[in-house]
Amino acid sequence: MTRSLWKGPYSVVAPGGGRTESRASMVLARHVDHAYRVHNGRTWVMVRVAPDMVGHRFGEFSPTRRQARHRTPTRRGGR
Repeated sequence: MTRSLWKGPYSVVAPGGGRTESRASMVLARHVDHAYRVHNGRTWVMVRVAPDMVGHRFGEFSPTRRQARHRTPTRRGGR
């Protein structure tokens, strides 16, 4: 279910930049060309807002999981 139109988009982020723990806040046009630090549960991730990010959520740009590093197995026992 989507948010009703009369309420408007959900955004609790200050328009001038700064820190936010609200990953569910929507990126609005007034946030463009500002830098925000978004909390990913452990650290603060720097997010610079570009015009093509408008309409997405801040949480989409601060990953919460590490990338898996699949390495080739090494030989044990010489050569």
